[in-house]
Amino acid sequence: MRNHLADATAWPSVLYLLVRLPVAVVTFAGAVTTWAYGLFLLALPVLAPTVMGEGFSVALLVQSLVVGVALLGLAPWATRVTTDLNRWLARALLTAAPASPRLQALKRARSDVAADAAATLRRIERDLHDGTQARLVAIALSLAMADEALGADDWDRAQELVTRARAPAEPPPSCAS
Repeated sequence: MRNHLADATAWPSVLYLLVRLPVAVVTFAGAVTTWAYGLFLLALPVLAPTVMGEGFSVALLVQSLVVGVALLGLAPWATRVTTDLNRWLARALLTAAPASPRLQALKRARSDVAADAAATLRRIERDLHDGTQARLVAIALSLAMADEALGADDWDRAQELVTRARAPAEPPPSCAS
C-alpha cells in the first residue's frame, strides 16, 4: 500500500480522473444543449402552432430562426472546445515526468555496454576472418608447390607438401572426438 501511495507517476493520473469528470459533464452538457436548442429553435416555426397554440407571433418565429441559426453556427465550436479542453487537461496532467538521473545513468551504461559488445564482436569476427584467410593462403601455396613438384617427378617432395597443406585444414586434436 505504501508503494502505491508513494508512486509519483500515479498521482497525476488520479488528479486527471478527478478533474476530468466534472469538466466532461459541464462541457458535454454545453455542447449537447447548443446543438439541441439550436435545432429546436429552427424547428419552432413548424412546431409553433402545436406547442404554443394561438399565442405566437411572426416576430417570435423570426427571432427563433435567427437564434437557432446562431446556435447551430456555434455548436461545432462548442464541440471543439470540449475536445480541446480534454486535450489540454491530458497534456497538463498526464505528460511523462523527466527521467531521473539514475535512469539516465542506466540508459547511458546500457548503450555503452551495447557499443562495447558490438566492438568486441567486430574484433572477433575480424580475427576469425584474418586467421582463416591466412590458413587458406598457406594451403593454396603448399598445394601449388606440390603441383610443381609433381611436374618435376619429385614424388617425395610432393607428398611432404601435400601433408603440410593438410595440417592447417584439420581440426585440433581436442576437437577430433
